[in-house]
Amino acid sequence: MKRILSMLAIAATVVFLSGCKGDKGPSIAAPSFNANFDMNAVQDIKEGVDGVINITALGKVSELTVTLTYPDETYQKLVAQLIGIPANQPVKGQKSGTFDLINDATAIRSLAATTRAHGANSCTMNLMKAVEHLVATGASNNDQFKFAIKCVDQEGQTSSKTVTYKWTAVPTFTWVEQKATPVEYKEASKGTANFKVFAPAGIKVFKVKVTSNVTSFSNWLNSNIKITGNQSNTAPVLDLIEDSYAKNYIGSSVNDLAGKKTEVKLDLSKILSDFVVRGAETGSEITMNFTIGDEFGRTIESQTVSYKYTGEPEK
Repeated sequence: MKRILSMLAIAATVVFLSGCKGDKGPSIAAPSFNANFDMNAVQDIKEGVDGVINITALGKVSELTVTLTYPDETYQKLVAQLIGIPANQPVKGQKSGTFDLINDATAIRSLAATTRAHGANSCTMNLMKAVEHLVATGASNNDQFKFAIKCVDQEGQTSSKTVTYKWTAVPTFTWVEQKATPVEYKEASKGTANFKVFAPAGIKVFKVKVTSNVTSFSNWLNSNIKITGNQSNTAPVLDLIEDSYAKNYIGSSVNDLAGKKTEVKLDLSKILSDFVVRGAETGSEITMNFTIGDEFGRTIESQTVSYKYTGEPEK
């Protein structure tokens, strides 16, 4: 009996020691990503948008890559310029390229990444460095750029994260007549001034500066403008979002303009009519300039559009 108990005790000791062999204690956490923005949400490309990604790897970085997927083949050459290793550059028919942030000096510079990430416990990169390069030469509305980040530590643990950026086009201005200035008209009721504005991010600023040397017209328009800062003896400004008079004067096409409409067709023919009714002489000219801004804080100014009255003065 004692011999049996002794054998059982030895067996238990062997099992216990076998269970302890290779036990390294608590496992090291896999690499993690963090940023000052919601990485799960699509990031609108606008002034101030963040692209800095911080990586923590307690097991030390072994591999770090970022695969960029872009909307169409027009970006191939641009992406290729950002990547030094030829095998990682996009080729014909591909819509992606890979940044090796361990071995590729060009890719590291392109993403403003940590230069010695291999073996580091932490490193960083800025995805907006690549985004800015891609959109600077012209991007189409709703183009998306997806960055798939992959980090492998020296323990063999892999973590991945995809961050998406979206380009929304800047406002555009179209003068419908598309005629050489000044456009001539002979009758007050026959002058036409039609414009189109497209602002995919939403219209926030919409101002029209009206300039003429017909004092009686400028004084009349100026006297009705509610915003003091927009009053001018020669070039009053109609604020079609903030000024109640300007909105009523132009009419329904500007209703609920701010932040809601992305496209507007504007008829300013009434200005041409009033220009004649309120003192234009034969040969008098009036010009309009537009300032248009979107919800992203981007602003454009239109070309100068001019009109010349060639009819007889109204009595």
